[in-house]
Amino acid sequence: MEDRLAIGRRIREAREAKGWTQLQLGQRYGTSHAAISDIERGVTKLGVTELQRLASLLDKELTFFLRPATSFQLRHAPAAKRDQRKLKEDFLRYVRSGEGKEDTDA
Repeated sequence: MEDRLAIGRRIREAREAKGWTQLQLGQRYGTSHAAISDIERGVTKLGVTELQRLASLLDKELTFFLRPATSFQLRHAPAAKRDQRKLKEDFLRYVRSGEGKEDTDA
């Protein structure tokens, strides 16, 4: 749940940085503003494919949403100095938690 909350906060941050409302992101993503709200609040689990699609829409790298760092660090850390090992560990933890699995029941 904690990962979903952190990812949701970063999605909201990226959406707001683009100046989009939840409705505008929902229209681009193909869902309702209520569904975007649920994602941003960590209510809805996202699979890796869904998160990649949102990352693309928001012009962010997938690692932006998975990295456990402050938003200031995410915006200002040079790519060459990022700890790639930590990113990989965080991503694997996310996938192993089951949140990286696609929901096939929908």
